[in-house]
Amino acid sequence: MTFHEIEEEDLNSLRKDALQEIFNISMGQAADSLASLVKDRVHLSVPQMHWVEKAEITNLKASMKRVPKGSIICQPFSGFLKGEILVCYEKGSDFNVIGESLAYPRKQTQRWQSELLLEITNILGGACLRGVAEQLNIRINFGPPALIDRQSDVTAILLNPSSIWHRALMMEIGFSVQSMSMTSDILICMPEHYIEKLFGCIDLLLE
Repeated sequence: MTFHEIEEEDLNSLRKDALQEIFNISMGQAADSLASLVKDRVHLSVPQMHWVEKAEITNLKASMKRVPKGSIICQPFSGFLKGEILVCYEKGSDFNVIGESLAYPRKQTQRWQSELLLEITNILGGACLRGVAEQLNIRINFGPPALIDRQSDVTAILLNPSSIWHRALMMEIGFSVQSMSMTSDILICMPEHYIEKLFGCIDLLLE
């Protein structure tokens, strides 16, 4: 059986498996980048894929492994694909380890906590999608990350009325660093009209 003879249901299953594997590889590379800074292992969850209807965001909360609440960083991306990376950092993290690695004076680490969160987001989110772009041979550009909330759960941010999407694909990845007492989650959100382009690239890999 050739690729083009595969039933649509089977094809979608193949696409999902391929996309999860692509993100597995990319998040592994991103975790290695962070691990080299903190000199500790970064633990990652298996990427979970969610189709999300904006009008039914409670369904996403029910299907997520965790619904984190804390400081939320948003980093937009554009190019062949477009969307945003949301990283939620739960309270209680010790930023001294990574602060020192990034040349922040120890006594000022907590003072510059927001900047450190932006740095970590750049490392993890940026490295992850750059890995995806390399595997699919596409180009992705990144906007600057920004702190958008300090106490909401991440699904509340997705309901922002300024967001233009109504249906989107979400990739959910959890990560933790024991030496930093840090447990966080990444949501990579791509509006529906970019998903066909993404699956088109995956189809080329599957042929």
